[in-house]
Amino acid sequence: FLSFYLPRSIISLISVGIADFKKQRILHPVERSSNSEAFEDLLNVGIALSSIHDLQKLLGFILTEARRLTRADAGTLYLVKENKLVFKVSQCQSLTERLGDPIMEEQYQSFEMPISPKSIAGYVALTREVLNIPDVRRIPAGSPYHYNPFWDERTGYETRSMLVIPMRKKDGKIVGVLQLINALNKGRVARFPGGSEKVATSLASQAAVSIENAALTQELQQAHLDTIFRLGVAAEYRDKETANHIKRMSHFSALIAESLKWPKEEVERLFWSSLMHDVGKLGIPDAILQKPGPLTPEERQVMELHSIIGGNILKGSDARLLKQARLVR
Repeated sequence: FLSFYLPRSIISLISVGIADFKKQRILHPVERSSNSEAFEDLLNVGIALSSIHDLQKLLGFILTEARRLTRADAGTLYLVKENKLVFKVSQCQSLTERLGDPIMEEQYQSFEMPISPKSIAGYVALTREVLNIPDVRRIPAGSPYHYNPFWDERTGYETRSMLVIPMRKKDGKIVGVLQLINALNKGRVARFPGGSEKVATSLASQAAVSIENAALTQELQQAHLDTIFRLGVAAEYRDKETANHIKRMSHFSALIAESLKWPKEEVERLFWSSLMHDVGKLGIPDAILQKPGPLTPEERQVMELHSIIGGNILKGSDARLLKQARLVR
């Protein structure tokens, strides 16, 4: 049924969460009696995950959905980077309502910490265990991990219950750690019930696949942009008098576009495409390009061909950025 309506990539993503869901032998999120509603929730989240390619937006969506499904007031999402956990996203409904978004953004700045069993998130990343802690202030003395109250002291928040889940791919690789804070039951803080644990674990399985896919897409995009930049630099460095010219032109182009209220994505596309406005200089002979004195009329005609040469270099590509660069030249 699914294969008829959905692309294979989406089916693969959803199947990860559903398989994990069935293995957990739980088919309902918190306070729901309908199995079909739980299945529909995971299906909709899986489809949405596959459609978000911006990594930061994806991480925010994952945390928002995890909080919604578990009725958590707050949460944090960490990504694994070598032997460190990178703090990427944090949300807190009650603090946001009290302090506002700008102040919340100031409070939660990205940072890294070593993956150590002494921290709760580090312990989960190392052991791949799910931790469901009723009250972080009453963690048994013999536990290898402890709760660090730094953020509570900084913001005035009071963390009680915590559900911490490894974001694990099917092959066992840990992509990140999902930390949900203060389950709410009729507006009061309570422990996370077993249903929340199972639902969040299933969501984390789907999210791990999406995060790795988005990270790969972002890496490929950055490599593409880096290639474009280096191509532009190669052209300009043949003319040493204007080595920084492409950078200035790109920034000026972006500033003009911003002043005209262009959408953010269009401004960014113009910035990158304008880097190649002089790429055609690669086809101009050094004797003309680097001539110290004035050009003759004939040499000027050859120099003016650089825009045509640039168009020929860039033509034939289906990439939207290169198509725009061909117009900018």
